[in-house]
Amino acid sequence: MTSSLGEERLERAIVRAAAERGVTYAFVESCTGGALAARIVSVEGASRSFLGSLVVYAEQWKEKFLHVRPETLQSASAVSRETVREMVEGIFKESTADYAVATSGWLSHSPSEIFIAVGKRGEEIHVGHFFLSSDRATGMEEGVDLALRALWQCMQR
Repeated sequence: MTSSLGEERLERAIVRAAAERGVTYAFVESCTGGALAARIVSVEGASRSFLGSLVVYAEQWKEKFLHVRPETLQSASAVSRETVREMVEGIFKESTADYAVATSGWLSHSPSEIFIAVGKRGEEIHVGHFFLSSDRATGMEEGVDLALRALWQCMQR
């Protein structure tokens, strides 16, 4: 399941559009474990606009590197709307990215689920909650597709 826009794959469209507009973007991945970054860096020229991705699986890393509040992790959990929102806020604090995407979820559950936050610096952060295939690999691929689509939609606003 690879997303596309007509004949152009979504990751190619994102790389092209970001380069044309002179904007940058970064990812913060938990459940996708770097798969989101892997899709983007598979596109030639991605380095012109893609700053990088942090894989932050453990709660202590979410706190330390992204400034997710311990209270958020305790009250809402690491897999929540609140946590991914704070993950995006954290990567904006720690980088110069114009756009950011964060993922956190439970894969291999029945059903698997993911929260995806996306935002443009200085604007509202949007969060989606999705249910995915219970197969871990398929769920991860679906999550990556959803995250790329969320970034594309945010870039079109």
